[in-house]
Amino acid sequence: DLTGIDVSDISHAGSFHDPLASVVMCGTCHNVSLTMVDGKVVVRDGRLVTVDEAEIVSHANQAARRMIQTA
Repeated sequence: DLTGIDVSDISHAGSFHDPLASVVMCGTCHNVSLTMVDGKVVVRDGRLVTVDEAEIVSHANQAARRMIQTA
């Protein structure tokens, strides 16, 4: 498994003296540019490539709507 993190973002400014702290304290999921699991790319250029993100968002919004309606 491998993860590539883009540390050129302003959120990492001034943190290069401690790369681990830079990732842990300054990083977000938006800084992940590449993730490989079991040798397969699952995130490329910060986007999931193994699932349809729009479909996941749609299902989540539908579930949230149902929860609000039944509350």
